[in-house]
Amino acid sequence: RAALRAAAGASRAALDLLGPVLDRNHRGDELRLGALVVAAGALAEAGRTEACLGVVEEGLAITASGASVPGARVRLEHARIVALCRAGRLVEAEDLAGDDYRDAVRDRWGPALAGAAASLGVIP
Repeated sequence: RAALRAAAGASRAALDLLGPVLDRNHRGDELRLGALVVAAGALAEAGRTEACLGVVEEGLAITASGASVPGARVRLEHARIVALCRAGRLVEAEDLAGDDYRDAVRDRWGPALAGAAASLGVIP
């Protein structure tokens, strides 16, 4: 439900739904990772940059530990870039998006390439 609310632009409603899930589950597992992915996007869209960046870092740490949610890394990186853009940190956002795009081209992984291209597209 939170993912659908976030996709519909109702970031506040999505975050309200995610709060109890994140409060109850502090394990670095797939449930928490999935909630963090949705929260990162909602926080970025809401302009809550620092909160988004913290959520992104936690989510990336969970992926590094082996937990997996399809597209998690790509979506977390995209949320980070959107948040940076909304905060006016355009050089940082552009550098990260460029790095992500080069990595995706090198790795030849379609979903990452699509996500990186989308991230480049949000930079004014």
